[in-house]
Amino acid sequence: MTPSEEDLESKSELDIEAEYEYESEFNLERVVPNDNKTRFLFQEHSLRYLFASQFVKSKTVLDAACGTGYGASMMLDAGAKKVVGIDNSAEAIEYCKKNYKKDNLEFKTEECEKINLDVPFDIVVSFETIEHLKNQSHFVSEVKRILKDDGVFIVSTPNKETYPAGNPYHFREFTESEFKSFLGKYFSNITIFYQYYPSSMAICKPMDVMDDLKINFFDITKFKIDSSNKEFNLNNTTGLFFIAICSNSTIENIDNKLYFFKETNDQSSSPEQHEQDHLQELRDLNKKKDANLKKFEVRAVGHMDQLRDLNKKKDANLKKFEVRAVSHMDHLRDLNKKKDVNLKKFEVAVKANLKKYEVETDRHMDRLRELNKEKDADIENLRAIIKEMRESPSWKLVKKFDFLKKDDQ
Repeated sequence: MTPSEEDLESKSELDIEAEYEYESEFNLERVVPNDNKTRFLFQEHSLRYLFASQFVKSKTVLDAACGTGYGASMMLDAGAKKVVGIDNSAEAIEYCKKNYKKDNLEFKTEECEKINLDVPFDIVVSFETIEHLKNQSHFVSEVKRILKDDGVFIVSTPNKETYPAGNPYHFREFTESEFKSFLGKYFSNITIFYQYYPSSMAICKPMDVMDDLKINFFDITKFKIDSSNKEFNLNNTTGLFFIAICSNSTIENIDNKLYFFKETNDQSSSPEQHEQDHLQELRDLNKKKDANLKKFEVRAVGHMDQLRDLNKKKDANLKKFEVRAVSHMDHLRDLNKKKDVNLKKFEVAVKANLKKYEVETDRHMDRLRELNKEKDADIENLRAIIKEMRESPSWKLVKKFDFLKKDDQ
């Protein structure tokens, strides 16, 4: 059935797009605690928050691109005075507010490249965010604006030289020198830490409050595991991520920590493979998006063609209407001209008849005046005769006209 003109005009682009398959990215691009699909990513991300927790005690903290909010909650539990989490996803912020209801923990929907906050913070953390942004300079400028003069910015990003290539959501990744040079435009003191794979190991600050994560903590400077140290090769050539500590003040005594997740030991799927699988999921999602976009474009083109056809019909009908309207207007003008001519003739005839009537009236008035004068003369003459008769000594005449006396009296 061909859509009616009203149906096509009432459909918005969002209505058309809603007809196609949609797959939420919430569980792919955002780490959700206790989700088996993202358990390695959760370990990887939560350890950065553990590492950052050594800076937050009695501090006000902003978690930029807080995702599902678990990291903001961890830092509050680690002793932060107040934590504010922001994210551009309203869906993520709704998840945060629902799952992390705590005093001095707040979540807001905000863009990292334009943060609508004016209250200064002691600490700003942002993990695995900067590589997703088109305007990375805007982001760091905003961080600098809302950070106190002696504040600390803790930021992580993938190591361009070791991280698997091809993530469709990354706009720009950094080498170590590029990352340090970029951050050096805004901060005078920058220290780079490395995060390693497998995810059972990283540099972090252990916190007792995270016991529920089933983590064993080891201080690398006190606990001897030579075979592990040799195998893991703790240097930047194997680190998959950089964690930069940035400030305009000197920061000392930052702890290096080594940890193991019990749950990841002897897993058939390695963390590296999981990272590759995750990237493949993102690529597959991107392909689905492209396919759906193609379908949408085809349907949209079809709808546009139908709208153009309807528009042509409208134009044709409007042209016919204009022709008919012009014809009617011409006819009305002709009738108006005839009316004016007839009205002119009527006015001339009325004036002529009125003039004729006035002349005839004047003539009759003149005749009436003449007759009135004749009547007056006859009356005067009759009065003279009567007077003469009444003055006559002849009795007979008096008797004869006695009725006239009565009338005269």
